[in-house]
Amino acid sequence: LCITKPSIEDVKARVSADKNISARNFRAAVVIEGCPAFDEDWWMELRIGDVLFQCYETCDR
Repeated sequence: LCITKPSIEDVKARVSADKNISARNFRAAVVIEGCPAFDEDWWMELRIGDVLFQCYETCDR
């Protein structure tokens, strides 16, 4: 699972302040910075270094 840091921050802003939300809640393997919240929902591919990942579908978690 790949998620952006702005997406995590957006979710944190929507839930109760007493909830401690982090990337661990989403069991993310990769957390990306430097793009808008929920931008990852529209990616078809993701390149990290020389490795190209195909993005097939969004995650329902």
